[in-house]
Amino acid sequence: MSTSSEERMFEMDAEPPSSPESMPMQHQTTCHIIEGILGRSTQVESEIYERAMEHVSNMGEERKRSNLKKRLMVRLRNDGYDASLCRSSWVATAKHPGGDHEYVDVHVAAEGGASRTRLVVDIEFRSQFQLARPAPWYAHLSSRLPAVFVGPPDKLRKAVALLCVASHRSLRESGLHVPPWRRSSYMQAKWFACPAAAPPGGGDDDGAVAQWSVAKERGGGARMSGLSLELDGLDASTAWAQ
Repeated sequence: MSTSSEERMFEMDAEPPSSPESMPMQHQTTCHIIEGILGRSTQVESEIYERAMEHVSNMGEERKRSNLKKRLMVRLRNDGYDASLCRSSWVATAKHPGGDHEYVDVHVAAEGGASRTRLVVDIEFRSQFQLARPAPWYAHLSSRLPAVFVGPPDKLRKAVALLCVASHRSLRESGLHVPPWRRSSYMQAKWFACPAAAPPGGGDDDGAVAQWSVAKERGGGARMSGLSLELDGLDASTAWAQ
């Protein structure tokens, strides 16, 4: 991926809330690792990102975000991509509130063409990690996140785990508690059936069982598929904090 493409993926503010040089070294390292993960993209990821950004810009504002995502899915299918609209949902437990999330799922030929790989396209990626009272270093980090995420699940899982660690640190530095909807297991449930395994002893979240399901809609809304299973709500954040 070229340098210019990487810069587009990170839509940096003209006047970022805090310069990297003013951050403590620990936070600089966290920011560099996250940017390194999100900045690496294949040619097809970059192409879909450019298409998604163009479509979202041309579609304008929608009162219902779900309508915008469905229209994006349809336009990507018109571009020739095998795109679907995914809706994940999970029930409330003693540890977490219930919730749901929508994103676009695209299947493309893997490098070499021998198989197919899945890419997640989420037009609300940056907004998922915005805080009302961020620490200056976290405000800088969140301002550099791509508004639209395009990448494979493994890349997304690593980025989400690290961003959860960063948001937790920011909240605590601001004298705030980490609310249930900011915990890593809750955030990971937006895209994944099973959060990445935590190290022995767990992390900020205690083990909790939640029901998670995903429904997939393709163009025209005729074909639907779903799955439902019980999950161990382990927090992945501490595995990336070390």
